[in-house]
Amino acid sequence: MALKDVFTVLQLTDDQLELGHLAQYIFPDPNHVAQSEQEISQAFHQAFAAFYDQLDQFKLDHLLKEDAVGTIDWAE
Repeated sequence: MALKDVFTVLQLTDDQLELGHLAQYIFPDPNHVAQSEQEISQAFHQAFAAFYDQLDQFKLDHLLKEDAVGTIDWAE
């Protein structure tokens, strides 16, 4: 089991990221605002993908004591 699995079970995903679109009310060029928001969303998506890749590499079994016994195979 990896730390990514914990995040998945807790539903801590990048899907929760929402832009407030405040810039649409501040800046006069809606096309530029939309393009900028798309770039921000893409950056966050790439960052979360890299984050999840790292979490997937972090296996929880190495945190356990060697003599720990239980019913969950944490190495999976």
